[in-house]
Amino acid sequence: MMLRYTLLLLAALLVDPLCALAADNDRQQPVHLRADRIDVDQKKGLSLYRGNVVFSQGTLRLTAARAEVQSRANAVETVTAEGKPVTFRHRPEGLAEFIDGTASRAVYHALTRQVDLFGEVQVQRGRDLFRGAVLHYDIENKSMIAEGTAERRVYAALVPRAGTSPLPGGRP
Repeated sequence: MMLRYTLLLLAALLVDPLCALAADNDRQQPVHLRADRIDVDQKKGLSLYRGNVVFSQGTLRLTAARAEVQSRANAVETVTAEGKPVTFRHRPEGLAEFIDGTASRAVYHALTRQVDLFGEVQVQRGRDLFRGAVLHYDIENKSMIAEGTAERRVYAALVPRAGTSPLPGGRP
């Protein structure tokens, strides 16, 4: 029962903020990419960004050592970012607090709207914290799967907000 409760809280913690990463306001903003080197192969539909990569769109900011963008018919299919670490920061529309996260590698599947984070994953929103080895997030279905390793299990620290009950239904 406690595991189920924890997973529900994790879903509440992560689903809304990650959905907001694709907020309409941000999607309407221009995309800015900076890197030390950019290689574009239009024939293969492949773009490589190397060295101090910074991606920004609206309030979303992603940094990485390297990023690869795979496209077909001028539409992005996947974005793979690697770094030590890959970082992201975003402020969901209507919220004052930022969501900050790190991972060793991030893969965004644009066609299926899924995000995979790998290696030392950490996500923080306000005082809430989540850590794991892998996080798979389906934006459309608002679902996630978090995985640990044999050496390190999934971890969550959820700090109750003022005026809220720590358990569904208000039971202690």
